Amino acid sequence: SGTHWLTIESTDQYDTGIKIKNDTDGTPQEWLQLVGATSGRFYLKDQTNTSWPIVIEKATSAGSTDNTVRIDADGNLGVGTDNPGAKLDVRGDVVISDGTDPAITLFNNDSVASGPDILFHEAGLIAAEGRIHLNINSDGGSDDLFIRTGGDTDSATEIARFTNTGRFGLGGIDPSHQFHIKSAAANTDVIVI
Repeated sequence: SGTHWLTIESTDQYDTGIKIKNDTDGTPQEWLQLVGATSGRFYLKDQTNTSWPIVIEKATSAGSTDNTVRIDADGNLGVGTDNPGAKLDVRGDVVISDGTDPAITLFNNDSVASGPDILFHEAGLIAAEGRIHLNINSDGGSDDLFIRTGGDTDSATEIARFTNTGRFGLGGIDPSHQFHIKSAAANTDVIVI
């Protein structure tokens, strides 16, 4: 009954209701297998309605744990954090892959000087079925928008720049006019408007 600490009930549907196994053939395996009824559902339910219904932790030392995965009472999933602030909150790098090679990596370094925050490992495409807005200085800053080539940091060669005042420069120039093109070979202005 529901008043017991452990209740295992089975009508022999799919042969196994619950199984915990530890092989002793030199390669120990510890796992938990649950086979549900015909609905195929698997439940982890917190009957006490606490703030953290599901917690998966890794022991780091005696008496301490590392917050590996948590799901809070609002359904927010945290990976590497004990306080997820969104439906998915990951603290660390994220790799999106087809199962063999990574396709996209989201880095958690927050520094264009030390490497990319978003890396396409092959040719990349950003597409939308409507408008695309690329905003800079969303926190009230005054930085420019750069397009660079030949590297994955802010030290790569600059080929174009949009300033925060609406000027556009080509050829690695900080534009002093609305439209400013500089020849890299001659290091002279080609077109200034």
